[in-house]
Amino acid sequence: MTLPVAPPFREAAPEQTVKVLIQDERRQVLLVQERGKPQDTTEPDGSGQWAKPPGWGAPGGKVEGTEDDIVRGIHEQFRRLRMDPKSITVRRALKRCRELGDPRVTLTAVKEVLEEAGIFIAPFALDLWKRRREETIWLVRARPAIVGHAGPGDVHIIRASWHPATNLPENTYRRTRAMVRRAVLRPEGGRA
Repeated sequence: MTLPVAPPFREAAPEQTVKVLIQDERRQVLLVQERGKPQDTTEPDGSGQWAKPPGWGAPGGKVEGTEDDIVRGIHEQFRRLRMDPKSITVRRALKRCRELGDPRVTLTAVKEVLEEAGIFIAPFALDLWKRRREETIWLVRARPAIVGHAGPGDVHIIRASWHPATNLPENTYRRTRAMVRRAVLRPEGGRA
């Protein structure tokens, strides 16, 4: 009797996250004010500890699903924001997403910014920000293409607003400050 052979062990692929730096013509960057994520609210006073404190950060999220799943999510946001998904601007930007590198990463950037800020973006650069065993963080740089009329469609976001790259809000996350320094203030790519 022959015993079945187990498939070779494979480590789980690292989780992919995308952060998006959107810069307008006045060198301002779009940030979203996040509510924060409590770790535990079982304390008697309900205070708990913060897994991530409230603050300002670059829009973004986890890369999940197939390319088709992500495109469906983009179209859901178009309906929510009453945007025309067939406009030439949209078609060109989505085509560019596929040319920059992994389309799942760049399309996730488009979807997350639509959800969190109500803005359709035109990505122009994709950079690897950080790679660890358990996580890969991508930085997508983009320009605003179409501004929607609704506010954030994400319950974790309070609001989105533009800020001068040299004068970010006091409670801007450290990682976001580093991204702005590297990608906006020192665009030649040197780490700040």
